[in-house]
Parts: sequence; structure tokens; C-alpha cells
Amino acid sequence: MKVLIQDIKNRSIAVFEKVGVGKEDAEIITEVLLETELRGVFTHGFLRLERYINCIRSGGIKTDGNYDVLFDSPSWTSIDGNDNLGIVISYKARRY
Repeated sequence: MKVLIQDIKNRSIAVFEKVGVGKEDAEIITEVLLETELRGVFTHGFLRLERYINCIRSGGIKTDGNYDVLFDSPSWTSIDGNDNLGIVISYKARRY
């Protein structure tokens, strides 16, 4: 069965948005999950989608995408992800 990558992306983004994840954050996590799948690491790809959704619905994961910088220095930074999606926070932290 052939599935178009864009269809997978659109569905994943829609699922995340439906549970309150912002569009940009939904796109970030979808891209990371897709890249993981394409690299053959299926245990950390879309297999995790249901778990993320269940954790968001139960309140275990927040969806506002905000984080706090606890410490910042020239060589390292400590960031509190405030119970948000780790993939999204680490992506944003990279660009901090």
C-alpha cells in the first residue's frame, strides 16, 4: 500500500491540532516523527503518536509550547520545558 508523505504529514498535524497543539508545534513534531520513520527508527516515529495524544488528553503533556530558561552561559543553557512536548521544546531550545 502506497501512502503519500504529504498525506501522513497533514493527518498528523490535524491530530495534534485537534488536541490543542499549535500549528507550528504540530508541524515541528510531525517533521521529527516523519524523519525518524524515514530513518527506520520505527519505535520512535509515528508509533508514539497515540501515546502523545493520550498524554495530552490526560493532562500529562501541555500544549502551549512555552519553556523557561533557568540558566544561560556561553557554553551551556538549562531549560525547563514545563511539561510540554519534549521534541518541540528541544527544537525551539536549539534555536534559543
